[in-house]
Amino acid sequence: MLFNTAHVHWWIGLAIGAIVTLLPLLIDLSDFELEFDLDLDSGFLTPMASVLSFLGFGQVPLLLSLGSFIMWFSLFGWMFHTFVGGGIGSLATGLLANGVTLAAFIVAFIPSGWLSRVIGRLVKTNTANVNSARHCYGLGAVKSTTVPRLSTGKLGRVKMDVSGDFINVVLPDDAGSTLKENDPVRVLELASETPLVYFAVLKDSDDELARYS
Repeated sequence: MLFNTAHVHWWIGLAIGAIVTLLPLLIDLSDFELEFDLDLDSGFLTPMASVLSFLGFGQVPLLLSLGSFIMWFSLFGWMFHTFVGGGIGSLATGLLANGVTLAAFIVAFIPSGWLSRVIGRLVKTNTANVNSARHCYGLGAVKSTTVPRLSTGKLGRVKMDVSGDFINVVLPDDAGSTLKENDPVRVLELASETPLVYFAVLKDSDDELARYS
């Protein structure tokens, strides 16, 4: 009964759901991330918003949430129909089959929401690490009056040449040169992850040659 070919649609759904759920861990989907605005304070849409929020919609990529739900719904549908079919001696049909499918649909909400949120956190963490690392060793220009040294506890600002992003920077305490507004800089490794701060040194200076060579 477990491997009856009548369950083929559940097997296909399980495979598709698993692939779509794991896809964000294999490739960067940050550019395709769709999120819902669940700020629904009143009216008949509020229960729907609560259900979507539980599933992870608005918190993780849309594809991930859908893939997770399809995977669990297909798995429970396959298992429930197998269990009921084994109990009555044949596959459920008619009203009973609809009831078993509805039960699988409802139960699938619980693990689906949990799994999509767990994988979503992994995806966001990986994306954040990639985005922060892409500025390391890039070139930019100082946009604050000065760039203070690390030990001062203050921050300077640099605009990256390629991306145009503004980032927070500090000068290493042992740097021999100083940085002022519009000076070209070489951004180095992270000085702090929370908040996100980079070391920066004057481009073409002895500091750059010593640290970036």
